[in-house]
Amino acid sequence: MNFDFLQGRSQSFSNDIFMAAVLILLVDTERGPAIVFEERAHHMKTQPGEISFPGGAIEQGETPSEAAVREACEELLIEPDQIELLGPLDYYVTPFEIILSPWVARLTYGDLSRNPDEVARVFTVPLIDFVNTKPRVHYTKHHVTPDDNFPIQDYPFRSLTSQTYFYDINGETIWGMTAKVIHHFVQLIRQQEKE
Repeated sequence: MNFDFLQGRSQSFSNDIFMAAVLILLVDTERGPAIVFEERAHHMKTQPGEISFPGGAIEQGETPSEAAVREACEELLIEPDQIELLGPLDYYVTPFEIILSPWVARLTYGDLSRNPDEVARVFTVPLIDFVNTKPRVHYTKHHVTPDDNFPIQDYPFRSLTSQTYFYDINGETIWGMTAKVIHHFVQLIRQQEKE
């Protein structure tokens, strides 16, 4: 057997992993920078009515930042030249085999709108409100349940317990992966302010 094909091969993620990117889009307000949120349209197949960042699947040949910008433009009816990328946050891997790439950006000019096919409403929350608010933390347990004809019986699969963050700000509840990304962003801001 010849394994030369492995030399110089770039490592990637398996095709059965879903990769997505989101944009933590900042807009200037009287109270400083504010984060743009969407309420997903209620007819969507996945996560209908959920509060989230603009974002979605990374398409073949796209970088995570390109996907985040493209999705934000589609959902908020803005143009790429209105977006200034500031940089990435850390990757997240969900218990459901989704890898999430969050990017922070600034809206440089213009107003936000929404694509009603994807977005029920758009709103902003000042970043300082997240900096000054400690999130509630609850825990979820994820169990493996093999199907009835799984070839190995009585295997002691482990379960996974994960933290779920909740921010209750200005009458909005922002939770789940969106809140986890915000929590990380706030930690980075606090760390930078100490230096």
